[in-house]
Amino acid sequence: DQLTIKFLQKYIHVARQLKPQLTKEAASILAEKYCDLRAQEASETMSRPNRGEQNRMRR
Repeated sequence: DQLTIKFLQKYIHVARQLKPQLTKEAASILAEKYCDLRAQEASETMSRPNRGEQNRMRR
């Protein structure tokens, strides 16, 4: 099935009108999980030497 231009225009118009809001609880959970992911990413990055260091170590 293909979507018509008219349908897509209407869909975009409606989508632009939406203003979703998170509850305080959902915002708190989202922020906590985001911080967890960033911390995990940072610890993984810190545990791997960068390419320059790897090349110097091989010499």
